[in-house]
Amino acid sequence: MQKSSAWFLCLLIFFSVFLVTGPLFAQGVLRVVPALTEFTVPAGTIREFSLTVLTNLEGREEARLRVYVSDFGLTRDGSIEFFQPGSSKRSAAPWVEIEPSKLVMKPQDSKEIKVKVTVPGRASGGYYAAVMIELVPEIPAEAVVGVIGTWRMASLVELTVAGWKTPTAKISISELKIEPSPEGTSLTFATTIENKGNVHARGEGNLAVTTKEGRRIAELPLKAGRGTVFPDSVRDFHAVLERELPPGEYLADATFRYGNKRTRARISFLIGPLSEDKAIARKKETNFSVTPPVVEINTPPGSIRTINLITANEENQPVHFRLYFQDISIGLDGDIALLEKGSSPWSCSNWIDLRESEFELGPWERKNIVGLLKIPKDVAGGRYTRLVAEASLARAKSGEKITTRVPQTTIMVTVGDKLEGKGEISELRFLQANGDSHKFVVMLKNTGDVHVRVKGGITLKDWTGETVAQFPFSEGEAVILPGGARNFTASPAEPLESGEYKAEVTFFSQNKELVTITREIAVAE
Repeated sequence: MQKSSAWFLCLLIFFSVFLVTGPLFAQGVLRVVPALTEFTVPAGTIREFSLTVLTNLEGREEARLRVYVSDFGLTRDGSIEFFQPGSSKRSAAPWVEIEPSKLVMKPQDSKEIKVKVTVPGRASGGYYAAVMIELVPEIPAEAVVGVIGTWRMASLVELTVAGWKTPTAKISISELKIEPSPEGTSLTFATTIENKGNVHARGEGNLAVTTKEGRRIAELPLKAGRGTVFPDSVRDFHAVLERELPPGEYLADATFRYGNKRTRARISFLIGPLSEDKAIARKKETNFSVTPPVVEINTPPGSIRTINLITANEENQPVHFRLYFQDISIGLDGDIALLEKGSSPWSCSNWIDLRESEFELGPWERKNIVGLLKIPKDVAGGRYTRLVAEASLARAKSGEKITTRVPQTTIMVTVGDKLEGKGEISELRFLQANGDSHKFVVMLKNTGDVHVRVKGGITLKDWTGETVAQFPFSEGEAVILPGGARNFTASPAEPLESGEYKAEVTFFSQNKELVTITREIAVAE
């Protein structure tokens, strides 16, 4: 598709002197509503609608406008480009009639444009056009050679025709790239969405970044304007992670949802010493899901329960699955580690038998997997395990086997009904500001026999007992397994003045106070 120079926003006219128009037609002087018209019609029908042009002229008595039809399209980054009418494969411009084609507008004026769209009988799918309203510039009589800028606006028409072929968007993620910033302090994820269908799709997406062990680092929106992807085109959606990741292996999981459908792409990448071109090593991973993400069961000793899990293949080819359980632990910073099955005293990995742990699913096929949980008669307290899924497929072109191993559902079993979570604040550190805010680091230990979900914060009081600041822990709500501990951090919104304070640290579990301590701190000048 080639752009014609006659369709540029600047109109070149030759005068006796070099001239450029002043700012008489800045944005807001002319406006057209609606800016977008969408409708679905059967083939062979006529659709009519109206546009309204509004003016807010200053410095002149009237403006002359030209009204015409053009094609338009979207670039990879979502910018709008305009083309000659009929030059696009899916142009609706030849079907559009407008009346009038010229307007004379007074200050604070409004005029109506009637639009008539006659859809051919053999059309089907998505078709697109733009109604353009362009200012006709005034040419000074004494001018000979020069440049005068003009101004135009557009009202877009997006048409879906239900014809001999069903309008269908075929959306896929054709590429997922990662680029670090030059400083190495952020990562940009570029997700390329491709539409091989015959009609546009509009959707939204998100990108999740997790550690190899499954701890979620961030969930980011994929930004791309209205999220429209035209047929036979691609769009790039971007997400930026504004933080530096420590060395290690991570997963990036991009999902784009449109209508009641979705497409997905997952890659793994390494953070470590980068090459000279600042590229990040990455590899494609198998797309699949296991739900639900968490199963919590409260049951008496000696009981038997069933666990239902749904495994879904999200690839266009068969995928081989292998499911198994491993023990887990949660570190001081919230990192989830996988341990050998049965190695933790708080494990229930050996209590669960899957009726089918290895199987193959066809393209987009789902399968319900049943697990049988058998509780011993002589136990009480919390027990935990993590389902791990290995999904393998062979690339069609190279035959290379891709195996993705991802921790999936967390199983949390509470045995007995007289259990109570307990906690102990084992450490409280106050870090003086060094160019940044003051910082508190608190370690909370779970001294009970069941997991606790906790959140909390710090209240600061001066020597008179008056509260001077209250601020929550930045980690929000966190899970601590029995026998485990977790670090929490908090900083006041404003720097503290020098002096003596009392810091009251409080943790809550299920909206009940779990533990509180008070410590005296000194803020240096």
